[in-house]
Amino acid sequence: MPQISAKSALAIALAALCCAGTHAAIVEDAIGVTFPDRIGKMALGQRQAFEDTRLGAVTRYEEDGRSLAAGGLTVGIYVYTGGLSHVSTDLASHQMRGNFHEVISEVKMMEQLGKVKAVRLPADGEHVTNLPGCGPQFLWERYEIDLDGTNTLTSATYLTSMKEHFVKLRISYRKGDAVSAPLAEEFIAGLHHVLGGCAP
Repeated sequence: MPQISAKSALAIALAALCCAGTHAAIVEDAIGVTFPDRIGKMALGQRQAFEDTRLGAVTRYEEDGRSLAAGGLTVGIYVYTGGLSHVSTDLASHQMRGNFHEVISEVKMMEQLGKVKAVRLPADGEHVTNLPGCGPQFLWERYEIDLDGTNTLTSATYLTSMKEHFVKLRISYRKGDAVSAPLAEEFIAGLHHVLGGCAP
């Protein structure tokens, strides 16, 4: 498998922290999915394709009226192959769990490179969703990112796959924000149906 540089990995890890602006629906041809202008109370932002084609593209959503800087919820949806010609659909496979551990390591790398003060990972590791209805399930893990000793984010990474691509979500909001936490759960449930091509 081609190796992704630390610089590229950091670009992935930080991209979800960027700002978003409202856009019309975006078609992600790689997986045959149309991301709607809204999922729950989240508004569609921009799609960015990375120069390294192995990294694919990221599509962003942001909470109505509240950017991450203002305490709101922000989401990045990454669709990529990592340079692989085949991506397993089995969440329990060595490939899927290996890729999940890699993306969690990318988060920890932000601390090691001095981009944030600390990344605090949970002791219980990753979990698997059990979302009802059609659509894929996800490997996921929640953690905290201490930006500067004063501002801390609650973040989570979700990973699934479809049509020979990894589909990863990075979700972030200000720690302790009572509004954003339930919006995050609502967004995951909504995206589950969007990826499955069915109504909630």
